[in-house]
Amino acid sequence: MKLLLAAFAASLCCFNSTAQTKIGIKGGPTYSTAVVTVNGVKQSSSYKPGASLGVQFDVPFDGPLHFSPYAAYNMMASSTKYATTGAEVQTTLHYLSLAPGVSVHLQAPQDNAFVIGFSPVLGLTSFGNRKTTIGGVTTSEKVQFGFEGTGWFDLGFSGSLGYQFKKLFIQAVYYHGLSSINNKEQYDATNIKNRMFSLQFGYFFK
Repeated sequence: MKLLLAAFAASLCCFNSTAQTKIGIKGGPTYSTAVVTVNGVKQSSSYKPGASLGVQFDVPFDGPLHFSPYAAYNMMASSTKYATTGAEVQTTLHYLSLAPGVSVHLQAPQDNAFVIGFSPVLGLTSFGNRKTTIGGVTTSEKVQFGFEGTGWFDLGFSGSLGYQFKKLFIQAVYYHGLSSINNKEQYDATNIKNRMFSLQFGYFFK
């Protein structure tokens, strides 16, 4: 985790000193869920809509290879039905995502480019809410974060496919959480990993 943060910071310092660096904003709708297992048994989960907004950097590195880190707000939501308790749990978490990514730019007509990107992603959060419905009765609460609650960190991997004009760009992004965000797994045997699709629209200022 420290290595990922250091890589992201080093990338930004390098980019700020490079004349070819592009800086832009991006955002768009998200569609997220969580893969939940209890004692190794997968529970029924569904996707929920959300939103994303962030800052995108881009700088040529070696031919078609570019550094392309970003920092973004991502809303990750999910709805899970637990077969063990009969409860339906809807969770919404708000993440600051940091990604020291790289991308490959394939030349297209009129100096445009097809862009394939990939990156490890570190998500940071301390805000969220949860609704639990059991027997038709719904209760709401703030998500409790900590060593015996939901984790403050989420580590995953993202892949993207997009098309870039001179300043405008569009990209489809998939995020795959690699670590469980449930710090109580050793007690309740519940493993929770985030998943998210998003469609991003962006604009480079320079």
